[in-house]
Amino acid sequence: MASPTVDRSTRDQEVALFLLAEDASDLIARYTPDGTCVYVSPSARLILGYEPEELIGGSLLDFIRPEDRAGVSKTLANCMETSEACSASYRVRCKDGSYIWFETTIHLSRDADTAELVELHTNSRDVTERKHTESALREAEERFRSAFDFAAIGMALLSEEGRFIRVNRSLCRFLGLTEYELLAKTFQEITHPEDLEKDVRYVQQILSGEIDHYQMEKRYVHAEGHYVWGILSVSLTTDSETGRPMFISQIQDITDRKAAEAKLADYALHDALTGLPNRRLLWDRVQHALDRSGRRAESLAVLFMDLDDFKTINDRFGHSVGDDVLRQVADRLTSALRSGDTLARLGGDEFVIVCEDLLDVSVLDSILTRIDEVMAAPVDVGPLRLRISLSTGVALPEQGAGVDDVLAQADRSMYRMKRSRPEV
Repeated sequence: MASPTVDRSTRDQEVALFLLAEDASDLIARYTPDGTCVYVSPSARLILGYEPEELIGGSLLDFIRPEDRAGVSKTLANCMETSEACSASYRVRCKDGSYIWFETTIHLSRDADTAELVELHTNSRDVTERKHTESALREAEERFRSAFDFAAIGMALLSEEGRFIRVNRSLCRFLGLTEYELLAKTFQEITHPEDLEKDVRYVQQILSGEIDHYQMEKRYVHAEGHYVWGILSVSLTTDSETGRPMFISQIQDITDRKAAEAKLADYALHDALTGLPNRRLLWDRVQHALDRSGRRAESLAVLFMDLDDFKTINDRFGHSVGDDVLRQVADRLTSALRSGDTLARLGGDEFVIVCEDLLDVSVLDSILTRIDEVMAAPVDVGPLRLRISLSTGVALPEQGAGVDDVLAQADRSMYRMKRSRPEV
């Protein structure tokens, strides 16, 4: 027979537990082994809107949302098999018909002598707000993932050190790399050497807190070896798992735009008919040559030439023939020059040659001789065979001469030559 002291101690514990349950903010309940409710704490009024008496006598599964019941039943079965406490998350119906999320811990009470199941004790907490927050986060992450993966522009997540953590399809296409190949690289490895210093400096400024984002145009190394242009936008974020800072980058492909800009710049500085430097670029080349010649005491010559009687060719055979003649003359003159010389077309039938590094007058003589040689053969345009000659003036600039002075001097020299050749 058990001693009265033990009985009293057990009763005292039961009373203490009862009082705790009565004051608990969580919902405390007890169930028989078949799932019939025998006790519900008063917190049911606040949490579910039911009086405890309305729940007592009901089944454990009665108020659980139908689609969640299978999961709870499986958890209960596992709990009974292992005799260990277990937990389950599910939705439960309130008195007003709405559902809230419960997170419930289930404990089994067994007979001390027979180990027979006596009761199930549950402690349930309303986690609806947390579930909604988690759901909102999942949805936001899914939206970000979808926007990231299927964005029309390149996107990437990078570590502090610049290693790629995640990349999207557009970035892989832009660089001609597979995802696996790109994830094995750093941004430093795929950046044009001339753009790397600026990019790294921006990264350091973000990490130090001087700036919170940056944008720059830069060149990337394509898998095939050439360079592609992109507008890079970078900001700093935090890895939700590690808490470490990481960069989120967006790269818009502007390779075609850059090519168009380069083409426009080329058009602005080159003659559309012959592809030679035009008057604007010639002026810069002559100025540069004058500066170098002055610093290094090297000889410089500027040759001014035009085609003799070119107007007659245009008038007799048409401008299309004249254009073809000009293109062929440009090619022949180019072939006669050294690699460092500049040939430009001023317009019409006028050409200018800038010859630098003339350490000896014989160098200029050899250039003039080569020009005579390449122009000796007739120019063939379709069935026409035309004899073309040039009048050439030479200017040897003096110290301090300006570009306009040099070109005017060469022009005057050329006209003196024309006048000295009455047969032209």
